[in-house]
Amino acid sequence: LKQAIDWRKKCLEIRQNGNNQGEIALELSEISYIEMAMGLINKALITLSIAKNIAYQFRKLEDLRTEFSLKAYYEFLLGNSNKAYQNFETSLFYEQKRIADTKTLYSRDGNNLAEFLIRINELEQFKIINKNNIKDCSQYLWTDKLGICYLFEGWFEILRKRYTLAEEVLIQAEEIFLPSGMLQEIARLDWIWGLYYEAKGDYQKGLQHVNDALLVCADKGFRLWHADNLVLRGRLYLMQFEKEESKDLNLIEKAGDDADNALKIAEDTGYIWAKVDALDLFAAYHQMRVKQGVGEKSKEKELAQRYAKESAEIRKGLYLTKAQIEEAKRQAKEEFEKMTADWPEED
Repeated sequence: LKQAIDWRKKCLEIRQNGNNQGEIALELSEISYIEMAMGLINKALITLSIAKNIAYQFRKLEDLRTEFSLKAYYEFLLGNSNKAYQNFETSLFYEQKRIADTKTLYSRDGNNLAEFLIRINELEQFKIINKNNIKDCSQYLWTDKLGICYLFEGWFEILRKRYTLAEEVLIQAEEIFLPSGMLQEIARLDWIWGLYYEAKGDYQKGLQHVNDALLVCADKGFRLWHADNLVLRGRLYLMQFEKEESKDLNLIEKAGDDADNALKIAEDTGYIWAKVDALDLFAAYHQMRVKQGVGEKSKEKELAQRYAKESAEIRKGLYLTKAQIEEAKRQAKEEFEKMTADWPEED
């Protein structure tokens, strides 16, 4: 990732020294995306804010669509679901000003929105967005984005316990990503395969996928996805302990270590979804210690309850009510109309 950001900065320097200053916004947006992947989410927001101001100055609708979508995605990762929903809506308004009959966000913007919707459990909206994006990505041969559509479709089917369908779409994602060498996408695909095998109770295959993902994440610096995979591995260790006759207590402690490491990454980066999942894993870890008579029972029970309570309190703020969604839409429309009031109508 460091090499990627260095090359993007060289491209930015060329743009800055050239005649077309309006193209600077695009380079800054891409730099922000790499910063996000490195776990520098707040820095990514600052970089993106500069890009957004430049795009607004030059009235570049396509760039503004992308920048509001990325801002929404970064806010989502930080746990600001209201802001995320509002910015995704604003992104769509800019695209509709560019192409009037646009119904939903698509390509990477659609991928980002789909991930947000599945995380906040807006599954009916997810179905519409992802279905439309599969159609668009297939039509325009955006193969990498199509693979991500399949990846999220697999996650969706896992949540619905439709494992045959989940396996089918994950294989489709695999057929796109494995030959491509797209390591970030492969690591995320391995995580979702891990979720699949966790749901089916197969900790061995789950651990194979998660450990593969962790090797890639550690090597390439994908800190957010590293945290996700640590949490999942911890859950799989606890599953392994419960299923195996040997009852190796070391598996419980390995789960606790993964919870600790994931929580450290989550708190360092601000990645709220890994934080709540790590807190839940810590609660399960201490509950297992109580069950196995490890440690001081009253202290272990207290810690389990504390971590579970903290996670539940954070999660309350991550999901949106229908009223909050409608208000986010209203605010997005109001902001968009205010920002573009003096702009001429597009042809």
